[in-house]
This record gives sequence, structure tokens and C-alpha cells, in this order.
Amino acid sequence: MTISIEPGDLPQVTRVLKESWGGTTVVALGRGETVDAAALPGFVALDGIPIRRELELELPLSPG
Repeated sequence: MTISIEPGDLPQVTRVLKESWGGTTVVALGRGETVDAAALPGFVALDGIPIRRELELELPLSPG
């Protein structure tokens, strides 16, 4: 199951990126420029976790 990241999710996305990777800035490979990963479109993949949009989820995302 996947859910799209929406504009209202920015605080949670920013928090997870900072906790997991130390910041939100990444380098675009092949282009050599930096971008804010929190502002990029994306989704969260979940396995067996029911989603209710009205609840703030504490998703334990980690690198690798």
C-alpha cells in the first residue's frame, strides 16, 4: 500500500528526513546541484499498516 505525500505532510516529511539523514538537502546526481528533498513529490510505502488520514502517523522510516 502507498500513500501520496501531500503539502500538509511537509512538517512530518522534514522531521523524518532530518532525523534519518541529518538534513533535507540532497545533491541531484548528474546535475551537480542541491535540492530540498522535502519539497520533492513522493509517497510512503506501507506493508500491513491501516491508514487513516485524520491521524498523524509516526512512521519509523530509516535509511537502507
